[in-house]
Amino acid sequence: MTRILQLDGDGSHVRLPPDVFNHFEEATVEAWVKWQRLSHNTQPFGFGKTWQLMGLHNGTRTRDLVFFVYQQAQKLHVITVPDVLRIDDWYHIAAVTGPAGMKIYLNGVLAGEHEFAGSFAAIRVCREAF
Repeated sequence: MTRILQLDGDGSHVRLPPDVFNHFEEATVEAWVKWQRLSHNTQPFGFGKTWQLMGLHNGTRTRDLVFFVYQQAQKLHVITVPDVLRIDDWYHIAAVTGPAGMKIYLNGVLAGEHEFAGSFAAIRVCREAF
């Protein structure tokens, strides 16, 4: 098997150019993810900085899948899909934001939604992605 990118989960991250997504009014971020352990909020992706970010993680040491956007002024918008993650299983996750609201797809099936209609432009601080 050829691996394109594998992070060891110990502070590893990918850094993108500053402000690369700041003007996106809608976006879909997709990833194939396999949790090897359920640590405190293990985050396959996150964009922004503390209190102004968009990300995806497992629940606090739980099997919940959590997609969130911290809008400016620390307004939290979150979708939680309870008890869906299993250790060592692969998942295709698509996190959607924009005028039609937030949506999270798990293996091609809509797993949750939220009415928040913002995207990267709502956080406007995408200095780095991890």
